[in-house]
Amino acid sequence: MIYAVFTLLLLAALAMLLAPVFKADTIPEKQRRNFILAVVAIFFIGAFALYAVLGSPGIVPLLAARNTELAALKETIVRRSAEIKANPKNLAAWVELGQCFMETGQFSAAANALKQSVVLSHGNPLFIMAYAQALIFAADGKITDDAQKSLHMVLLQQPENPEARYYLAVRQLQDGHTQEAMKEMKELYRSLPEGSPVKEMIDRERGKNNP
Repeated sequence: MIYAVFTLLLLAALAMLLAPVFKADTIPEKQRRNFILAVVAIFFIGAFALYAVLGSPGIVPLLAARNTELAALKETIVRRSAEIKANPKNLAAWVELGQCFMETGQFSAAANALKQSVVLSHGNPLFIMAYAQALIFAADGKITDDAQKSLHMVLLQQPENPEARYYLAVRQLQDGHTQEAMKEMKELYRSLPEGSPVKEMIDRERGKNNP
């Protein structure tokens, strides 16, 4: 409601600004056109800014919360990095460091940290899976050869791991084996419970391949 009222006021102000310009015969056509375009641009920028502040009151608190979260993650990265420097075999520090890098979008750094987690845990499938996902994110969603090898290592220990099966099916799609990939995704989809995140991932992937 507040946004609508202010929009009407802005429109009225815009009309008042432009009215003399439209009526003036002494102003060259090119200069008049440029002035009108400038005023209209300023109006739309102002309207958008007003909407961000008044029309979407939830955005500002969300941004503030995200900035607070990022600051905490950066502090954790600094702290855990110092702990690793003091003790390179600190598994918990490597794991949390990898998670923080993932959450801050530093996927290559996350992969490096999680690779150390895999080594120190003697091949824990949970950490192998996390390492594979970091590699995939770092490659903009592509299943690299290293990620593929890691996913197979996960399946050796957890043959029904849904994430590993899904990503390997995506790799089949990347390699052009569409029929085999879709068959695997359908079988995996039927085996998953309702609300499974992997089911949502499959729905998105099938949507991309069946527009």
